[in-house]
Amino acid sequence: MSTSANSQDFTAVTPSGHRLAFLDFLRGIAALSVCVHHVLERSAAYRTFSLHWFNLGTFGVVVFFLVSGFIIPASLEKHGSLLQFWKGRALRLYPMYFFVLLVVFLLDALTHNPVCAETPRQALCIAANLTFLQEFFHVYSIISVAWTLSLEIVFYIVCSVAFAWNWRKAQRWLALTTASALLLCSAVATLVHRSIPIGRLGLVALSCYGVLLYSVYRGREPSSRLL
Repeated sequence: MSTSANSQDFTAVTPSGHRLAFLDFLRGIAALSVCVHHVLERSAAYRTFSLHWFNLGTFGVVVFFLVSGFIIPASLEKHGSLLQFWKGRALRLYPMYFFVLLVVFLLDALTHNPVCAETPRQALCIAANLTFLQEFFHVYSIISVAWTLSLEIVFYIVCSVAFAWNWRKAQRWLALTTASALLLCSAVATLVHRSIPIGRLGLVALSCYGVLLYSVYRGREPSSRLL
């Protein structure tokens, strides 16, 4: 793919170069849902409500991953190369993340409570948190809500592999492959009567479904494939 062709594709997705308003709206709803959840989570009444009826935090995370799955293909096509794509992702994620980490480090130093001091692998703990890999090394998460970023990185890697292989062809298979893996894990868990932590895989699968939504939005796939 040429960069110019990708720029034209991306312009077609965002007319006149403007942001897609409905994506910003969904992001706003998701962010508000997560914020309200964290404000109310100390309330026993809300905990009961969220357990039996509707969890605002889970809803917000689900929307975030669906939106991410929709916009990452557009970002890949805009940049036209994996190197530029990863540079763009790094510039969006790391500055604010590092700033928050710095604040945490300073506060912990002032309170004489070193970060990750309670873990036997303090250096690994800090290194994993600096690279969004804390989820995979099973170490303490300095910023507890950053677990979603670990999954975002997984999704970026999946999309990068698909882009390097055959992006147009791979888009139709991402959702099917991840959904099949999710169903397989669920079936295995049922057969062996064991609980398998597949929630994280479900969120990655949801992002891949967002890629399919993007393909339908662009007219590359029929809407019947969404079902």
